[in-house]
Amino acid sequence: MSASRAFDVDAMTRWADPFDAIVAALHEAALDDGRWPRALALVDAACEMHGSYLAVVAGNGCGPPRLLEGRFYSHGARRRALEQDYLGCFAADERIPRLLLLPAGTVLANADLYTAEEQRASRTFNGHLRRWDAVNQLNVRLPGLDGRQTLWMPTRRRRQGDWRPSQLRLLRRLLPHIGQTVRVRQALALRQRA
Repeated sequence: MSASRAFDVDAMTRWADPFDAIVAALHEAALDDGRWPRALALVDAACEMHGSYLAVVAGNGCGPPRLLEGRFYSHGARRRALEQDYLGCFAADERIPRLLLLPAGTVLANADLYTAEEQRASRTFNGHLRRWDAVNQLNVRLPGLDGRQTLWMPTRRRRQGDWRPSQLRLLRRLLPHIGQTVRVRQALALRQRA
């Protein structure tokens, strides 16, 4: 077991419920960007995920969306190569305008956001998502600040199997906390720029 995975497990054993450990870590991350990796590592461990992509997007689904920031973390490590790869296909990703039109908190699988034809022809689906073993990804929009939207994409590799109901319940319980953490980070960043 790697040191980061041992740290994740140790952090969760101090709490009776992994949810409490994750929320506590998210509260810390709201005020310190350097604590994001730990918080997301706890989510990965509790939900048996490979990682998650967190994007801040300008747009409302009616015009072309603009990626303001995108980060992929896997077990506490930032994966910049994956971020760069996705940056090259973000503008063509058919999911993004659809996600921006959904009510906040709606969780959909990639299969729900791509038509059958798009699953055969999409550059993002057949290139980026297959290359990074992220076809079994979930997608959710969380409200942001000042016209920004947060998109969170938790990922399980195919060999990890389908999402179990207990994992989905925990992810749904975490959505308001992840959204609030991102909004606090955005507010602090905007204040520092002012």
